[in-house]
Amino acid sequence: MSHSTSVSTTNVNVYVKQTNLIGEQVGMKPLSAPSTVSQAAQSFEKAVIPLITAQWAKDYPNTPLPDGNIDFGYFGPWSSLKPGKVPQDVLNQVNTDLQNWQIPTGAGAAAQIAKTTTQMVYSHGGQAALNRGVTQAGANESIDWMLLSGQVYITETELGVCYVFAAALSIDIG
Repeated sequence: MSHSTSVSTTNVNVYVKQTNLIGEQVGMKPLSAPSTVSQAAQSFEKAVIPLITAQWAKDYPNTPLPDGNIDFGYFGPWSSLKPGKVPQDVLNQVNTDLQNWQIPTGAGAAAQIAKTTTQMVYSHGGQAALNRGVTQAGANESIDWMLLSGQVYITETELGVCYVFAAALSIDIG
């Protein structure tokens, strides 16, 4: 299961009590029951985008984050996540985002970003975490990226991961 802001998911209720736990960590307003995955996702996105943009300016002061170079997604179930394995939906979304943002993905950059971010989510045990990195895209180009993620219950027993991904091209002219 995966979701991007361009896709609408309806009629799937989330386990509100557990979802609110991750929400507290990122400043999300508490959800009330019943809430759908789409409602939870929109609340998560609204809470974390300001965090991403503020942190980006601190971490990458020489690489502005273009408007629109932030995307939201989720995947699950958590139980299917394995170290070193990238869910196909995550790889597809990173590829699509980088293409839509006109960021070159030479030398497997999208696959490397997807693998690194997925491993970071796994290593944090799904707890709310902000991860960042720089991935080489060409001889004098790199991709600065950031991922804020956290684990949520999408049913009473099934965990998923919500995330916000941002990236921008950095060119070394120096």
